[in-house]
Amino acid sequence: MAIEKFSVWGVNACLGSTIGSYIKSEGAHATRQLDTVSEVRDLRNRINSQEGAIEITLSTKQDNTDNKITLSDGLVIYNQLVYKSLGNSIEISFTSATGTDFTHSISVTPEVMNTIGVTWGSKNRILLNGSVVFERINTVSGDGAWSPNTIDQLNFSNHNGFSQSNEWEGKIESLRLYDTESDI
Repeated sequence: MAIEKFSVWGVNACLGSTIGSYIKSEGAHATRQLDTVSEVRDLRNRINSQEGAIEITLSTKQDNTDNKITLSDGLVIYNQLVYKSLGNSIEISFTSATGTDFTHSISVTPEVMNTIGVTWGSKNRILLNGSVVFERINTVSGDGAWSPNTIDQLNFSNHNGFSQSNEWEGKIESLRLYDTESDI
C-alpha cells in the first residue's frame, strides 16, 4: 500500500552548519534576538585553578575588533585567560600572578566554527580543532597556573573588576571546562 497523502506541522528550518531552536511566531516571521548571559555564579569550587582546560567551539565576526571571552578572578590584570577576537585571528593570552605567561595568535576564517582549547598546569597548550598549535612546559613554580581557588568568573566580555566591555559578538556553539589538563 502506497502513502497517497500526509500532513506536516511544526516545521523548523535552519540554514547553516549549526542547529537553531524553535521561535514561536504564530504565523509571522521572527528573528532570534541576541542571546545574553545574565546569571552570575561563583565558579571558585568548580574550576581547578592549578590544573585544567577550557575548550570553546566558536566563530568570529568579520568586523570584530577586540571582543573577548575571559576566564579570571575578576581583578584588574592578573590571573586570567583571554580569548580576543580580531576578525581573522584569535589571540589567546594567559596571565598568572607573576605576569603575562604567554600570548599566541591563531589564524581563523570569520563566520567558520573552530574549537579552541587551552590547558594550564604543568604545561600550557593551545589546540585548534584538536591539533596542538602552541605548547610550553612550565618549569618555574607558579608559571602556567593560578593559585588555588582563585579563578571564579567566566565572562563573554573583558571583565577587569571595575567594568565590563568588549562583549563577544561571534557565535559560541559549546563551552567545556575540564578538571585536568589531560582531559582535553
